[in-house]
Order: sequence, then C-alpha cells, then structure tokens
Amino acid sequence: MQQNATGLKPEALRRSSIVIGVIDAIDTIDAIKEVLYKEDRSSFKCPIMAPRHKALIAITSAHAPLYPDGKETGLFITEALHPFLVFKKAGFDVDLVSETGTYQPDWLSQQKDWLNDEDRAIWEDHSSEFRSKLDNLLKPSDIDPGNYGIFFASAGHASLIDYPDAKGLQNIASKMYTDGGIISAVCHGGAIFPGIIDPSTGKSIITNRKVTGFTTRGEEEEGVLDTIKSWNRPTIEASAAGSGATYVSPAGPWDAFTITDGRIVTGANPASAHVTAEAAVKAFNALVISNALASYVYELVQRAYRVEIQVPQGWCLCKNPEILPEGVKVFHEESFRQRYENLMASTTIPKGENINFLWLVRLVLGLGAYYGSLDALGADADSMRQLSRALLMQIEQSILAIIDLPSLEAVQICVLLGSFHLFNGRPTAGLVTLAGGLKTAQVIGLHHESNWRGLSDVSREARRRSWWALEVADKHVSLEQLIKIAVANWSGGSRYAAVAFGRPCTVDDSNCEVASISDIKIYGHKRTRQGPLLEYHQWKFKLYRIVGPLLSRRLQANRVESLTAVHAQLSSWKNELPDKLRLETYKDDPKGESRIIEMQALVLQLTYDNLQIILHRSAAFAGNERGFRSNGGATLYNSSREQLLESALRTSQLHQHAQLLQSCRKTHAVMHIGICLFTAGVVLCAIALAQPLSIASQKAKEGVMRILRLQGDSVSSQHLLSMQSVQILRDLVIVVMRSEERAILGHASNFIPERPGDDHSTLPIPQADSIIMDQALPDDTGAAQPSPTLGALNPLQQGKEFGHLNQFEPSLVVVHLFWINIARLQQFVKLGAEFTQVAGRFLFRKSTSNLEPQFEGWLGHDPTSADGTMTWGPYTPKAWDETDIDIRITHCSVCSSDLSTLCSSWAPADYPCCVGHEIVGIAIRVGVMPVFAGGVHQECESGRENYCHVHLTGTYNGRYLSGDKSFGGFARYHRAPSHFVFKVPDKLLSSHVAPMMCAGVTTYSALKSNGCGPGKNVGIIGIGGLGHFGILWAKALGAEKVVAISRRSNKRQDAALLGADGYVATEEDVDWAKSHAMTLDLLIFTVSSSQMPLESYLSCLRTDGCFVQIGLPSGKFPAFRAGLLASRSAKVAGSFIGAPREIREMLQVAVDKNVVPWVTERPMKEANAAIVDMAKGKPRYRYVLVNEDA
Repeated sequence: MQQNATGLKPEALRRSSIVIGVIDAIDTIDAIKEVLYKEDRSSFKCPIMAPRHKALIAITSAHAPLYPDGKETGLFITEALHPFLVFKKAGFDVDLVSETGTYQPDWLSQQKDWLNDEDRAIWEDHSSEFRSKLDNLLKPSDIDPGNYGIFFASAGHASLIDYPDAKGLQNIASKMYTDGGIISAVCHGGAIFPGIIDPSTGKSIITNRKVTGFTTRGEEEEGVLDTIKSWNRPTIEASAAGSGATYVSPAGPWDAFTITDGRIVTGANPASAHVTAEAAVKAFNALVISNALASYVYELVQRAYRVEIQVPQGWCLCKNPEILPEGVKVFHEESFRQRYENLMASTTIPKGENINFLWLVRLVLGLGAYYGSLDALGADADSMRQLSRALLMQIEQSILAIIDLPSLEAVQICVLLGSFHLFNGRPTAGLVTLAGGLKTAQVIGLHHESNWRGLSDVSREARRRSWWALEVADKHVSLEQLIKIAVANWSGGSRYAAVAFGRPCTVDDSNCEVASISDIKIYGHKRTRQGPLLEYHQWKFKLYRIVGPLLSRRLQANRVESLTAVHAQLSSWKNELPDKLRLETYKDDPKGESRIIEMQALVLQLTYDNLQIILHRSAAFAGNERGFRSNGGATLYNSSREQLLESALRTSQLHQHAQLLQSCRKTHAVMHIGICLFTAGVVLCAIALAQPLSIASQKAKEGVMRILRLQGDSVSSQHLLSMQSVQILRDLVIVVMRSEERAILGHASNFIPERPGDDHSTLPIPQADSIIMDQALPDDTGAAQPSPTLGALNPLQQGKEFGHLNQFEPSLVVVHLFWINIARLQQFVKLGAEFTQVAGRFLFRKSTSNLEPQFEGWLGHDPTSADGTMTWGPYTPKAWDETDIDIRITHCSVCSSDLSTLCSSWAPADYPCCVGHEIVGIAIRVGVMPVFAGGVHQECESGRENYCHVHLTGTYNGRYLSGDKSFGGFARYHRAPSHFVFKVPDKLLSSHVAPMMCAGVTTYSALKSNGCGPGKNVGIIGIGGLGHFGILWAKALGAEKVVAISRRSNKRQDAALLGADGYVATEEDVDWAKSHAMTLDLLIFTVSSSQMPLESYLSCLRTDGCFVQIGLPSGKFPAFRAGLLASRSAKVAGSFIGAPREIREMLQVAVDKNVVPWVTERPMKEANAAIVDMAKGKPRYRYVLVNEDA
C-alpha cells in the first residue's frame, strides 16, 4: 500500500486528520496536508498554540577587544539590520531586545566592505525605525514571549561572550518555542542555543537537530581563534556538538548558507543574515495553519497511529467511558459518529457556529488520550499524556470563545471538560466550567423541550442527553463540592443542599421540562451501540430527579414530610430497579473481566446509599432541632438511624467485589467510590460513638474496619484522597475506642459545647506536611489550652503553578465533608475532648480578621541598596489565590543571595525588591486548596521543583504566571503558595530553622544526593553560611571523615567545634594537595567565588569521586585538565537549593541528630546593617532577623 513521507498509511491519515480553520490562503484539508507532510518536516513537533505575527530580534550586549589596535567586537550591524528589513517586508511587527538593554556596534561591521551605502544610510539615520529601536533596546523583563512568533538571534563575535549566560533571552526563546514559535540564529548567534531548553525533553532545542553557524575554519582565517579561547568560550561548531546537534558546514566560511530543521532556522555568517530571515518567515508561514487545531494534526496522527488509538471508534477513547460516575451519554452516539465521518470526508473547513463541533472532537481526543494512557506503557503512555495535556490546554485557553458561540456543542464541551477537571484534581475549575455550561444551556433553551421547534427526533435526543448530562453533573457536583462551606448552615435554615452538599443545586427541577432519553435509531440501523447501555442512564436520571427537591434553593416547609416523601420514592426506585442493574446480581470473579453493566450497577448502588445517608443523617442526630419536631419524632429518629446503618454497612461491603473495584481504578469512578466510602466510614464512627457497646456499635465498627482495609489496599491507596481518608478514620477509631473504654470503666464523657464564633482550628490536612496554626485547643475539661503542636512556617523558593493537567486528588472535598458530618453530630453525641480535637485538625482556620494584612518591608530601589540604603515601605504582594498562605513573619535569615540580588551582581534586579528567602512565621490565612498542581514538566512531576527552569519563581525578585512580583522576608508579612510551606518540628527553634531554608537545604541536598554517608570521606570547601552547614550535615549523615577546607587557618577552631575531623588552609599549608591526593569521595564547594585552585581540589578525589559546586559566583568556572576526571572516573557536578521533599527530610534529620547551626539574632530594624556586615563577612555564621512585635 502506498505511503507518504510520514510513513503513515493514507487511511490512517484520512481517519485521524482533524482541521479547524486556516490562515492565509490555505482552505482545504489537502492543502494543509501538503504543508504538514513535506519531507523536511519529518521531525515536526506540535506547537501548543498558533504563533503570533510578530518578530523579536536579540542583540548582543557584550563587547571586547578583537581587532587590531584594540578595536572591539560587538553587534555585527547587518546581522540585525537585514533580518529587521526582511521581517518588516513580510508584514511582521519587529522589536529588538538585549540582555541588559544596551549594545555596542562591532567595529568591523561599520567598515565599507561590510556596510554598503543603502545599509549605511539606515544605520546613520537615528530617526529610522531600525536605529530608533536599536538605540532604545528593550530588556527581557519588558517582553511577553506570548506576543511573538519568531525569535531571531543576531550576532557578532561578542555574542559568544554573553549569549551563553543570557538567561533572560534564553527563557524568552524557550517559552516561544514551547508556544510553537520559530527560533532562528545567524553566524555566532547560535551561542544562545545550549541555554534554550525544550521543557518536554529537558535538553537544548537543537538536540538531534541540524544547525549551522560561523565555522571554526573562518575563525582561524580571521586570526581570532586564540582570542575566543581566551574568553573560555567554545566555537559555534563545538557548541552545537556539545548540545547534541549535527553541525552542517557551508561550502566556504563566507558563503551564504542557511538550514531549516523543524522550527529551528540557522544561518552561517553575515552574508546569510538575509536568507536566514527569509527562511524563518517561510517556516513561520508553514506553521500558521490553524487558529485552533490544525497545528496538531501531524503530531496527532503520528501518536494515534503509533499507539493504535482508534479515533473514530467512540466518543471517548477511554476503555470504559460509560462508567464515569458523572458520565452520561452526552451525545447521541450514532449521529456524533456520522458527523465526525462527514468532517473527515469534507474538503472544506467548518467555520462560524460549526467551529464548536471541531473543538468538541478535539476535546474527545484529549480525554481519550488521557484515559488511554492509563492502560499504555512506557513511551506510549508518555506520548498519550503529552498529547492529552496539549489538547486540553488549548481548549482551556479558548473556553471563553467557545462559550461565546452558544450551542449544543458548547454545552457538551463544558460538561465533559468540567467533569474531567472535577475528578482529576481541579475541582474549582471543574465547578466553574460546569456552571458555564449550565448558563449556556439556559441561553439556548435546552431546559425547555417545548421550545425546540423544527428539530428531528435525532436532534431532540441529542439535546435531551446533553441536558440530562448537565443536570446530573450539577446534582453530582453538589455531592462533591464543599468549598468554603460554613458550619452554620447546619442550624437555622433547613436547606438540605447546604447541609449535605455544601451548596444548593443550580438547576431548579420545577422549571425544567425535558423528556427522558431514549434509543433513537438512524440511517436504518436495527440496533444501536448505545441501546443496551441507555437503561442505566435512565435509572440514574430518575434517581437524581427524586432528590432534586432536596437540593433546590427553596426552603422545605415541613422537613419531616419532605424526608418521608423522598425516602419513600428512593425505596420505590430501589424496589423497581431491574436485576441486571443490581450489584447483588453479580458475583466477583477474580479471573474474569468486569463488564460495563456491573460497573454501572456498582455506581447506582453507591449513589443510592450515599443519597440515603445524606437524607437521613440530620434526622438521625437532630434531637430537638427545629424542623424535626413531631409526634412521631422518636420513630423518625430510629428509622433514620437504621437507614444510616443499613446504607453505610452496605457501602462497607464493597470488598466482596474486589475485581470490579480494580477495574474502576482506571476511571475517575475511583474518586466517587473513595468519597462514598469515606462518608459511610464517618457515619459508622458516629453511630458507634452515639451507642457505645451496643449491637449497632459493633456492626458499625466492623464496617469501619472493612472500609479502612478497602481504602488502604484495594481502591486507590496511591491517591492523596485515600491517604487522608484513612488517616481521619483511624483517628476516629481511636476516639471510639476511648469512648468505649470510658463507658466500660464507668467514666462519663464530657460534653463539649459549641463556641459560637470560634474559628480557631488546627492542621488542615494530615500527611500533607502542611502547617500548624497559632491557636488553642480545648483540654478534657473544655478549657482552652495552648496548642502542644504550635509551630511555624517556612516558605521555600517557589515553582510557578501551571497545573491545568496536574496529578493530585481534590483533598479539600475530604476535609470539608468530614467537618460537615462531625460538626453537627458534636451537638448531639457526647464525644469528649478527643473527638473535638480530631475534628478541629481538619478544618482550615479562618483569618482572625477580615482586613488584608499590611504588607510592608525593607525595599531595595537600586544597586546601592546593598550598601545599606534599603527603605521601609509598603508593597503589593501577589494577588490572593486559594493555593496560597499568608504568614506573619517572625524570623528571616540573611543570605548572600540577598546581597547579590540587591546589587544586581547576578542579573539586573526587578526593583523595588524585598529580599529574604529564609522565612519562618505563623499562618494567618490559608487558602482552601493547599495542594500543588504537579506540572507538565518532568522536574515538577518527579518532585524536583527546584530544577524547573521554565516556571521557577523566586521567593523574591520573581514573577508569577499572573505577572505579579514576588517579595521576600525582610518584611512583616509574606504570601506564598502553600505547597512550599513546611511545619517546623516542635523540637527546633525558629531561629535555627530559618537558615536551613536556603543554606541548610542547599548543602543537605548536595551531600545526600551525591552519596554522603557511612564510609565516605567528605571535604567542605569554604567555612561560612553554607560551609558550616556542610560540616554539620556531613557528620549527621554519618560520613566517616569530614575535612574542612579554607584559605587560611583562622577558622580551624570553629571547624573542629562544628565536628570536622581535619582542616586544610590552602594558602598556608605546604603541599596540602599532595598530602590529600586521592583521599576524598566528595568535595562540596560552597564559596561564591570563581577564584579557586580547582585542579588541586580535583586531585584530592578518589576514584569515582565527585566535586559539587553549590556556591553561585558571578565569574566563569576555571578551566582544568580533562585528564584529572578521566583518570579517576571523577565527576564535576552542580546542585541548587533543594526540593520540598528534601526539606521535610532535612528537618527530621535536624531533630534526630540535634543539628544546631551557628546564628546571631538581630532585630528586623537592623536589616540594612546586617546586609552591610554580611558583605564584610562578619556573621558567624548566619544572621537571623527577628520581628520583635510578631
């Protein structure tokens, strides 16, 4: 069979290609294929979004002597001018940027041989657009990469000097590449490539690519090769090879030559600047194929074909789509399939309102790829996950445009996307998306079938299914979403939605008239694929419609009558349920494969019992609560409690269907199962506490035992949801046991009354390493006592949160559901102080004031701030996000990083800035979602957030995704993402923990990750803030011998007191390198200086030894002979701060090994003096600023 350049069979292309809009004259699928499948695009990587029609030319900021008589190199004029003219001619807006906002022209480029009359006229005309922009260069901080489609690195020999370290320019190019832009360079501009990282691989964007640039032969002919070597910079050829690229040389060093490989376009020399820019424009035009989906076609086909995703075989590609707990047949499947096939056969691109169908298809593919990845292995799974992330990201970015075209497809998109987010770690996003779908449905009259005029039976059926999907989602969301619920909702008004679900339903059943779904056949089909499965959805719709009045916003006039009526309808529903949809009909077969119908039966039973629990729990524990008083109150009380016990016990018996539960693990039904199990467990504990030592209590305890084992072993033990649920239930079991112990011994339990207005509670989530609040807990007598677990907080350097496709579970649902259950029970059951304490541990403390904290701190305004000229003043923190935490700062240690930032020695600071990233304090406000969204980058997903070079945001002098600045700890308050906040162990002093947040974890991570431990000899170079920690940690980790290394002997005694076994003074000890040759396994270099006897250090390494650089000098790393490494299989490595998991581990080691750093406390008002003294090297070995009024 004939194949095209991609290696894909024609039918695979036809089956999988989906296109949705074009730019310029490309208006047919065939034209798009012609562009996409050209031979030179075989390694094309799909961009995430269509690039913008705007170009950014990078200019070198460096200059240095290179030519005779000390003439200097700098920007080679025509290498920027010619691309500028090409881009302008092609209709691009063009901006110029350099790392520092400055430039100096190259002397040679101004000579007649290199600057013709036409070019010279532009160059010498300071009013020309080119010269005006060149003389007013932008800085990286002025640039939004999302506004550009082409990045072009102009050059000059000087670019070899600054481009390799131009992090601002590199980050811009990396973001543009990630967003689908063209990256281009000419001549020496390729020096920037090693630092432009592809976040999907963690490697340079030119790895495995073909590139060109100025030849080494050309350097030799110019006689400048030795000068380049003196700069300690590689040639372009060497740089390309070091990045894993294939260098392609032109015929001659000065011949115009360009090469395009995917989205990388490079040129060889100044003569190539014009043609390289033209090639970049051509590559750009080839990319801009679609305003929504066409840019994904090639990668989609490649991946779909490789992992055998049969795209047109179903509305969703997951193995068992029908079992999704909120999942309903959103589509009329046969009509959806037919419409999909028509799209594939069409040669024109749908536009206008029809565009939403293409978004819908794209969403289906994204969801299918996600669930398909759960069954795939290795590279296939990674490929499918990456595809899913890319597709869903594009949908999210366009969701407003989708809703702005109100249609049935827009509603379907909201239902699918909202439900997906709800059960995959983004409950708030899911809730808002579903709400948008509901409003869109009301706009198009989807809730009133009588208004659907002139529609076919099939169209009506599609609308019914979409409406029912939305209504069930709304009711189901009410079951799971408990954000910001107030306990007060339990008393006073009788709103079941607030009581049970956290919010009333949006859908009012009394204002809806939509018939139930049915099996509508089309195109002469005698039997549809959906027919056998529709009955499940019909019965589920009936179930949710029964409980609709409970969830409405209307108050129930008589709660007793309402409860009785709804219970009767639920019981009737259960009695009428067909046998094939009853879970008891099926026996678990460990060797068999669960059928969809069995999973549906499981979901129906869980939903029924959960609704019964929600319905009866208030009456079961209401006592004399208003609304439940009646002559038959005792009967109602008993029957409700019996129903609670029956439903909760039935839920606890899911262990009888282990194989079925395993099948559910690969759908987000696992979340629904986990929540139902947890709800049942809490109710069973309440029953056991209310009736200690009774038969009901014994049954309840057995049920809790089964739930604990089931959640720990069978359902989803790897999820945060299960871990939290198990921990809460274990704590409640302890309370139950103590209650029964008191009953047996004859001790009365103490009733703990509610304290109106008391919002002081403690740790929000167990096993999540969150924080301890500053409050009091009641003791056994009900009196308030200081919390024995009072602690403090430590924000670390923070990674930006882009978690639109993260991997955590919605843990807040667990937290709030638990509190809502126990808060009211506490009024009616004498649970004792232990129950109150367990309950209090799982409710976030509200801020003690509704007023925003006054954010003030020491602000640096220019580099002279490092000389002690910071001023105290207000600043605006990042906008509050529900993943954030506000901290009242008690301690902040002073780090050399603060000094380097203030004086802009690493890079220009973003003034005004407030430094200080070793912060300890007390929480005053905690968001309702203290979880981190994982990330789409490997570093974040693997728990090494500190190495994410794409989205790393410093504790200060950084920018969040929102554009807000980050401010540090030389202040009164601090706001930070709570993922990077850690509880201070009780045994550690805050003043000791503060410096551990940078100096401590930086040395700990370097030592631990490089094998420090028993049997190892370790050298610590530099005895300062970092170095003294290095000695402490090396001894704590069990190193056999620790050698302190400094220039002079004045710190010898300090080193011995810190625990060092040996000491070397490199400027005083004779032949120290010879006497220590081949003696050390690990060397940690902690000094912020590039002046070092590196070869002498390396000679001290044993075979397989390692030299680790953790100091951050502004100078270049010294050169050394490669033989020193090769001859002993040694390594030179780097290490940067530490990950959250390492901080938790470090703090525990500090407790276990009694690690005590050397610190000097100074009041916060002396911040300027502390910075000046830090610069003079006075601290021994860390200053800690203290807010005396905190």
